[in-house]
Amino acid sequence: YGPSAKAFERRAATAKESYDVSKATLDSLQKELIEIESGILSAQERRAHDNLKNVGFLDRMRAFSNMSKKDNTVLITGLFVYALFIIIEVTPVIFKLLSTPGAYEDQVEAATHIAKIEAQKAISDLNTEVRENIEAQIELGRERIKSELETSREILAKLSKAQIEIANEAIEVWKGEELESNRISSNKVVNLDS
Repeated sequence: YGPSAKAFERRAATAKESYDVSKATLDSLQKELIEIESGILSAQERRAHDNLKNVGFLDRMRAFSNMSKKDNTVLITGLFVYALFIIIEVTPVIFKLLSTPGAYEDQVEAATHIAKIEAQKAISDLNTEVRENIEAQIELGRERIKSELETSREILAKLSKAQIEIANEAIEVWKGEELESNRISSNKVVNLDS
């Protein structure tokens, strides 16, 4: 193991270090390249997606019309698709109109009738309750008025009786005063005559 082998080992170690540094640099550059490429691809995908988003129904119909003018196969295919959609949409309605009512329709009608009767019964019960409340209020009002009338009659009777008594007493007092006044006047007349 001589000097040339040692020099070779040093060159090999330097080359290995240089290789490791170059490999690390290459790996980091490859990662950056992958990131840049994926960014470019995602930006292109976004732009393509945005372009598709911006293409509205009217633009698509214009494109279809232009294609159908150039190629009759596209026109026939489009008409077939339209007819197929119309048939798919209209078939259940036509089938329902042409079929006779069955047990399901009878059950639906019965359930609807029962619900209608229950709603009418609820309304009737509510009307009955309201009517009974009104009648109770009216009867309570009648009793109150009757009670007030009786109280008023009693008060008027007592007032009338008291006024009659007061009037009788006033008449008696007046009568006594008049009689006294007449006696005094008669006594004066009699005294003057004598």
